[in-house]
Amino acid sequence: MKKIALFALSTLIAGFSTQVIANTGEVYFSGVVSDTTCTLDVAQGGIAQADNTITLDPITTGEILASDTPYNLASFSLVATDAGSAPCSLAGKGAAVLWSGQLYVGHNILQNTASGGAGSVGVMLLESDGSTVVQMNGTPVTVADASGGELTFNAGYGATDAAAVTEGQVRAVANYSVVFN
Repeated sequence: MKKIALFALSTLIAGFSTQVIANTGEVYFSGVVSDTTCTLDVAQGGIAQADNTITLDPITTGEILASDTPYNLASFSLVATDAGSAPCSLAGKGAAVLWSGQLYVGHNILQNTASGGAGSVGVMLLESDGSTVVQMNGTPVTVADASGGELTFNAGYGATDAAAVTEGQVRAVANYSVVFN
C-alpha cells in the first residue's frame, strides 16, 4: 500500500514539475551604444528648468480660432550641459530627436492630463522654425548641426475642436530620445 501511495505521490509531483518546466517566454532588452554620451537639460529662456516644465503663457478660449493650429508658442531647448568636453564633444555632429507621447486620437496634439483641466485642448510641439509641427510618435526631427549643444523647439496650445475649447489648466507630457550622429 505504501508503494502505491508513494508511486501516486511521485506521479503527482512529476506532473506538476512538467507544468513548471513547460512554461516559457521571452524577455526583450533594448539599449544604445554610442561614441558620444551627453547629459541633456531642458531650458526655457536660457535657464535650465529643474523640473523639466516649460511654461506656456495664458490664453483665452476666444483666442483659439482653429483646430490643429498652435497658439502662444514658447521656445525651449534641450541643452547638452557638457557639449564641449569629453565624453560629449558634439563638434561636427548632427542629431535626431524622436518625440513621443499620449496624443488625442486623430490629432498631433499631446493630451491634456490636468485633472478637470481645459477641454478640447492640449499641447503641440514645433521645430525651431516655429512653423513645422513635430510629428509625434513618428519621424525624428533632424538637426544638421548640433555643435552648439542646444536643440531648440517650440510648444503651444493646440485644440482638437476650437469651438469646444473650455477653460482650465493644461498639462501634457512629451518623451524624447536624442541620437547624435
